[in-house]
Amino acid sequence: MKFSAKNLELDVGTRNQSMRGSRRNSIKPGRMDEFQAIGHEIERTKMKIRKLEDQELELMIEGDKLKSEIEAADKSARATKDSISRQLADLETQIKSAGISATGIGKRAGRLASKIDADLLDQFERLFNSKGDAAIVAVEHVFALAAT
Repeated sequence: MKFSAKNLELDVGTRNQSMRGSRRNSIKPGRMDEFQAIGHEIERTKMKIRKLEDQELELMIEGDKLKSEIEAADKSARATKDSISRQLADLETQIKSAGISATGIGKRAGRLASKIDADLLDQFERLFNSKGDAAIVAVEHVFALAAT
């Protein structure tokens, strides 16, 4: 059965009041066996109070331990969040840069493609689309083209 520290503290207070009441009753004249029974009850109550106080201390120690664990986890979470924020900012910068580069490359490719014979460019694009960048093409008359 789990108790909160506050519940344990209330239970200790109730038992202390009960014990004080038992002591008052034991002072009244009566039989010796009743006096002894009340004494035993007081001792049992004292033991219960000690156990409750021990439980309260254990709960306080566990609470302190959990508090430090929570603080460490919170610190780690903040550091991770900061790291992710920096990485996202870097990625956004790279994406913008890549977009600009891709636009510039696309424009340059368009200018260069306009200088190539349309039939040859069409043939290249069909070959590239069907074979990808693994297409191998024989190069012939390289010197002849360079000379002309």
